[in-house]
Amino acid sequence: MYGFFLFTSVGWVFRRIRPTSLWGQRARLAPVFAVLFDVMENLSTSLVMARYPQVTPLPAALAPIFSVLKWTLVAGSFGL
Repeated sequence: MYGFFLFTSVGWVFRRIRPTSLWGQRARLAPVFAVLFDVMENLSTSLVMARYPQVTPLPAALAPIFSVLKWTLVAGSFGL
């Protein structure tokens, strides 16, 4: 839901400011990437939990990276 809200809000704002701005069109991708990183974070943490007690180092190491990227893009989208 937050992805849809941010995608439409950022798109609406940039269409009002500059309808043909290439930067505005690219800025609308920030919420899309935030949702993608959210999905990747969920998949990696689910994989770690599903394989417990076996150790899965790569997904365990990637989950916090995906989380930071997700929240950075969400905050940036709200800033836009």
